Order: sequence, then structure tokens, then C-alpha cells
Amino acid sequence: MDQLSKRRERKEFLKKEIDRQRQLIQEEDFKLMKLDESGNPPDNHQEQYENKLIDLNKELNILKQELEDHRLLGDKFYVLHGEDSILIEIDESSVITFYHCEQSRELPMIPMEKCNGSRIQIIEDSDIDNPIYELHTILSTKPIHQLFSVKTNFESTLLNNNSKPSLFERVKQNTWSLGISPLRRTTSDPTIFGERFSPPKSISFFMEKYNTFKNSSKDLLGQNNNNQNIEVKEVEENMVENNGKILLTWNNKETSVYILKSHNESLELLELLGSHIDRLKKVTARQSQQIKLFNQQKQTSYDSNNAEHEGYLQEIWTLLYPDQEFQKKSPNWKQFGFQSEDPTRDFRGMGMLGLFNLTYLVRNHRDWVDSILKQDRDYPFAVAGINISNLLFEIFNITEESLQQPWYSSFWSSSFMAMLCAMSRESDHAFEELYFLVFKLMDHIWTEMNATYMQFPVVTKKLKSLLSEISQLSPNSFDEVRAKFDLIMISNIITPTPSPRNHLQTPNNQIV
Repeated sequence: MDQLSKRRERKEFLKKEIDRQRQLIQEEDFKLMKLDESGNPPDNHQEQYENKLIDLNKELNILKQELEDHRLLGDKFYVLHGEDSILIEIDESSVITFYHCEQSRELPMIPMEKCNGSRIQIIEDSDIDNPIYELHTILSTKPIHQLFSVKTNFESTLLNNNSKPSLFERVKQNTWSLGISPLRRTTSDPTIFGERFSPPKSISFFMEKYNTFKNSSKDLLGQNNNNQNIEVKEVEENMVENNGKILLTWNNKETSVYILKSHNESLELLELLGSHIDRLKKVTARQSQQIKLFNQQKQTSYDSNNAEHEGYLQEIWTLLYPDQEFQKKSPNWKQFGFQSEDPTRDFRGMGMLGLFNLTYLVRNHRDWVDSILKQDRDYPFAVAGINISNLLFEIFNITEESLQQPWYSSFWSSSFMAMLCAMSRESDHAFEELYFLVFKLMDHIWTEMNATYMQFPVVTKKLKSLLSEISQLSPNSFDEVRAKFDLIMISNIITPTPSPRNHLQTPNNQIV
């Protein structure tokens, strides 16, 4: 049994355990309510029930967290879209990949133009001596954060009865809705599959094709079908009763309906996407708080009388010049790349954030800093670092107004912010690490262009262009972001540029 099958079995087990645990909690809660209604003073029985309730809820939370963790590892779902068989594959990096699926007895040939992303798999339950091959041709790959909404609707068998469904059953039929408001539970909308988004009218053919594709490979290959005598009406009733439906709407308003094997599968896909979006919300919320903190640091001026502020300068000095006593003013500061022997004058543009970023860089990437300083680049290192702090605020469009935007606004879903949030899933210092990567890229551009002291604006323009190119590649993890930066440095041919008559400027518009 492969890892995916084991994970699915575990998820089904956890769902049953969660339902059982909830039932136990309801029973204990009912006992406690009966004791409260009796009017008797609290006794040992009540305390025991309360303690048991606490323990049961702890166990429930553990089960729910494990189920959430398994869903975040991803899964794959065979669906129908129109008359096409589609495989939806979701990975642990919150990326959805759509494949077109075709089966055959002979090993299929993949055209050269379709080689990128295509693959061939052998159906697990097929005959070893006469295997069935499944060709997956990639259609598209999209990050889940580009989803605007995910909805499902289906008919509850309870609604066909005369009795009114219970509150629990009604809640059970609710669906995830993402997009213009925070992830939440909302009642199923029976109108979302109206004429515009309805499945094909030939439901019998639709269901027959699905059963053929997923459950009966022999039918696909022209062999006898044991269910050929089933009447079309019975197939249609089976389709209406058992199929699941998912409606995906993306940020560009592109909308697609997919038909799944069962209601349970559509719910699992729904919950899985909800888990990934929920994680994205948490990451975005955490990152928004950090960016607001960075903005406060930018607004905080360096105070020579503040021991904490001076402590960061002392740390840089100690790391760079461990054998020398700290000096507030020294030629060493100019050697590190400040404009004068007094480094505090250069923090006026970016405030304490410029100092914090430089301190993090020297503390965590000392070898790289030393290697650059030894090569005696024709740009002031410290001032360049402060300019990069300012550049990051520019490309992220961080302003007082933008920071007030809700998590689902375009500000937080921009390609740059998505890249930063992807990094922050694996690092508590995503912004600082991105600062380091941008600094490295800037130095690479500088050396490739053979840039001079006066060409810093040209280098900055090229840097912004390459950063935009990287963000459009939609890297979806810290490792992917690093890899994209490396790829850009390897693949981009940067030619030397004639020296313009511009001056290097710091964020406070001081000419260097």
C-alpha cells in the first residue's frame, strides 16, 4: 500500500474517531446538564463529569489536529469536467495541479510538445501481465491562494423525507466558502449549479463515462459491461443521488464545476482546500503583524541615548571587529560602508529597520558579508543594505493605508506577498531572509554589469525587474524561493551598461 492510500485510510479512521468523540462529549455534557437541572449542590459526580469533559475535548482537539495535518500533506481526486476525465492533485505546498487523463492497454507515446509535466502511470489494480496505462497530461498548475471561492452543494437524503432535518444534520450540509470574507461556514446554496454551471444534460453518459474511467477499466477497452442492462433512468437516479459537485472560482473569475464519485469525496476535497486556505490565513495574519512591526521600526528614529538602539550597533561592531573596543564614531564604520564615521546619520531614511536588517545580515550570514567586504566592491555596503530595506517596502507597497487592508484584499494576495508568506511557513524570519536574497542578487547584478559607484540607480532598476520576474514564477516554499533566485542569477545574461551621471542616494535622499 502506498503512502497516499495509507494516509487516506488514516483520515477515514480519524473522521470516525472524531464523530465518536463528539458523541461521547454530547453524552457527558447531557449528564452534566441533568445534574445542573436537579438543583442539587455540586458533588464529586459533577466534578468527575467536568474533568472527563475536559479530557474528551483535549482528545478531540488532538484528533482534529492530526486530521488537519494529514489534509495539509495533500491528496488527489479523479473528477469529471464536461466530458473530460481530470485528475486534481494537491501537494503539501498548497499547489493544485490539473491533469487530463487517458487510459490504454498499450504504452502511450507522449508528443514532444506535451512532455513538460506529462507522465504515465500503471493502474494499480490492473493485470500485471496485461497492464493498463494512464497518461496524465498537465493542464494547469495554480497556487491555492489564487482561489476566490470553493463551494459544494448536494441533496441530503433527509430532505426527501417528510421530517424536518435536525440542526446537526443541517450544519453537516454546510460548505466552506472562501474569498471576499474570511473562511467561514455558510449554508449550501442550491442555486450555484444553475443553468450556467450545470453538468452536461446527458447525465447517463456522464455517469457511465465516470464509472468506466474510474471503476471499470474493462469497459474502456471494449469488454463486456456487467451493468449494460441497467436502464438509463436508474443510472440517472444513481448519478443524482451519489455524485458530488465542486465549484471552484479563481481570482480572475474563472469558474469550473467538477463532478466527483460521491458526496463524501466532494466534502473531503472541500475540507482539504479549506485546511490549506485556513493555513494561508494564519500565515498571512502572522506575516501582517510582522510587517506592521517592521513599519513601526521604520518610523522609529535612532536614539543615541537609547541603550537598546546602541546595543545593535555594538553587536555589528563586535562581529566585524572582535579585537577592537566599540566606538560610536570610527573610520571602521566607513570601511563597513556608511557615509561617514558616524553611522547613525544614515538611519534617518529607514529608521531602526535599516539597523535591524543589517544586524541580522551580519549575525546570520557573516561569511557572505566578509566575502563581499574583502572584494572591496565599488558601492558602500551598509548604505546599499539600507537602500534594499527601502526597496522591499516599495515592491511590497507597504504604506499606512495598505496595512489597514483585510487579509483577503489584493494587497495581501499580491505575487510578492504570496512569495513572502510561502517563505514564512518555514521561517520566522522570512522578511530578513528575503532581504538577504535580494542583497545577494543586487551584488550579482553589480558584478555582472561591472557597475561603478555612479550606476547604483541602474542596478536598482534591473534588480526590481528581476524581482518582479521571480515573483511571477510563484515560488511556493522557502526552498523554491531560494531556487528561483539562483535560477535567475544563472539564466539572466546581464551586460555592462554605460555609466549614467546619477548619484547613489539613501532613502532620505542624501547624495552619497
